[in-house]
Amino acid sequence: MSNAALKGKNRGNTRGETPDKRPLEADYNLNDNDIALMKEAFELLDTTGTGVIDKSDLEGTLGAMKSDCQIGARMLDDLLNSDEPITLDVFIKHLQNSRGDKNTKEGVQKVFGLIDNGEGMLTADTLKSMLRELGESISDEQVQETIDKLAPETKCISMAQFQSLMRPGKAR
Repeated sequence: MSNAALKGKNRGNTRGETPDKRPLEADYNLNDNDIALMKEAFELLDTTGTGVIDKSDLEGTLGAMKSDCQIGARMLDDLLNSDEPITLDVFIKHLQNSRGDKNTKEGVQKVFGLIDNGEGMLTADTLKSMLRELGESISDEQVQETIDKLAPETKCISMAQFQSLMRPGKAR
């Protein structure tokens, strides 16, 4: 048994590479594009270029984001309460955890929580706002058709209905 195994360390699939030379993709379950976007966001927020985001700068940025980028602001808001310095690694792990995994019930609940305006239901306006924020080009009619199909009586999508919407392989 190796010394690393005795110490409880996992060698992973990047044998022979030191952690600082290993590609970020090896440490996260993210694609190259996601990591590139997160790195770019980190670099914008790291105004001093030290590799650590200053919490006062983050707080100012979040204040400016709240009107135009509510989902992004909600994802980053918890970082202000973090006790550890906000390095790239902490930043990526936080965003990865915040955005949830659409293949799990808990992940879909996280996404729903980011979109929900606190009422426990998603309205057509809430969905339109989210889609606009994410850069999706979907018409108001398509959004309304989806809501009419999922929730014809209430005109609002519940958590359970949102979960069925997020599972493309399942019948709706």
